[in-house]
Order: sequence, then C-alpha cells, then structure tokens
Amino acid sequence: MKNLICLLLVFISVSVVAQTPNKIGEVTHLQVFKNPDSDTSYFIVQLDGSIGSNPCVDDGQTWAGTFDSEAEKAQYSALLAAYMSGKSVNLQGTSDEDSSNNCIGSWVRIRNVYSIW
Repeated sequence: MKNLICLLLVFISVSVVAQTPNKIGEVTHLQVFKNPDSDTSYFIVQLDGSIGSNPCVDDGQTWAGTFDSEAEKAQYSALLAAYMSGKSVNLQGTSDEDSSNNCIGSWVRIRNVYSIW
C-alpha cells in the first residue's frame, strides 16, 4: 500500500512539474520600471534560448517580477548578480489554477531563480 501511494505521488508531482514554465540561460535583458498608472515597480528579464511552455499571452521570452516582497527583491538581486558575472540561471514560473498568479500582464511571473555555476 505504501509503495502504491508513493508511486501515485511521483506521477502527480511529475505531471505538475511538466506544466510549470521553466527556462535556463544567460540574462540578455534586465529592466526595472515603474508603472505610470500605479505605485508598482517591476523588473523584467529575458534569457537566451526558448521556453518549454508558457501560460501567458506573450511569446514566453519575457519574465517579470515586482518588488512587493523581500523574496522578489532577492530574485532581482540574484538576476543582477548572474547578469554581471555572465552566469546562467534557471527561471521557474508557476502553473496555479488561478491564472492571475501565473502572469504579470502578458509576462511569465517569476517564482524561483536558481543560479547555475
């Protein structure tokens, strides 16, 4: 019974991960801007290469985050460090059922930033 439950969890995990936007590459574009219609500031980033799946309207080449939380500020810092050092990163989005969590406008919302050394 335990083996069956473990096997079921593995299949569920793999199917969820397979739908999660993911991209590995070097930072080719990093921009910070403030939305003129609100007090929200954003950072957008593009990597070389192509994305596997994209839940947003954009072509999937543009990823974005805000500066609303300490985690997002840390993501921006990690992206800036990777850009300045010429190292690759792995960006990961989300595939929540609530699509408002998946995107910022037509850009893929960044959930995780992994440094590749």
